[in-house]
Amino acid sequence: MAPGPELAATLAGIDRSMLNGYELVILIQAERRQVAHYEAASFQSMTELAHCSPGYAGSPEERRTTRSRSRGHRTVPAGSRCVVPWRDRRSRARVIVNTLAHLETRQIHRITEEMIDRATELTTGELGAMLRRRAITVDPDSAGRRHRKGRDDRRVVREANSDGTANIIAFNLGVLTANRIMKRICALAEAAKTGTDPRTIDQVRADVFVDLLIRPHTNSPPATGRRGVVDTRVDLTTLAELDENPRRTPRMGPGHLRHRPPG
Repeated sequence: MAPGPELAATLAGIDRSMLNGYELVILIQAERRQVAHYEAASFQSMTELAHCSPGYAGSPEERRTTRSRSRGHRTVPAGSRCVVPWRDRRSRARVIVNTLAHLETRQIHRITEEMIDRATELTTGELGAMLRRRAITVDPDSAGRRHRKGRDDRRVVREANSDGTANIIAFNLGVLTANRIMKRICALAEAAKTGTDPRTIDQVRADVFVDLLIRPHTNSPPATGRRGVVDTRVDLTTLAELDENPRRTPRMGPGHLRHRPPG
């Protein structure tokens, strides 16, 4: 059945306990069609809202030919659509809003008019990168202020998970610094991962991260699973290129560690 009121009524009357596995799969497919139908309707409502002036319960049902400036939307002809799946459309819309929200309406209009035809051809990562470059081009002073404010907000936080584990997250690092730290962690993890190591590469990266921060200050044994691996210890400040302290390899002595530029 096509999604809509008839399918909604049919789904509401189904007793799932009476269905076998095959029938439940068919039911789930129908439910997902109906969910997509409601999501599409919700996006249509958002589009209508964008063309309404702020008002109250008794306001007339007026529509603007351009989106309301009060909601921070870019100007766009009424009724225009991007012919892409609704999930992709939502992801791209989120990227556009998050990337350009700090700009003035006229600047957003300028960038989105340039990008609208290409948006459906790009991944969300490609779209975000291109939008950031254009935002810097149209307002370099704003980009500089946002970057400085972002760097001022840098911090490290610990958050607990419901399964008894925890996350350590570093926010607002410099892009080059973050790239170099991650590149170093990946390089050390790849060197540590052997054919007999049962850990996944993600698990090895996590263990390397912990070792870099904790093991230089303890006498604890190597992490479980790191058999036959040369243990190289590096200060975090060296990884961040704040200094060039020598690396330390037990039983082999110190050695010089110099970072190469990315690429």
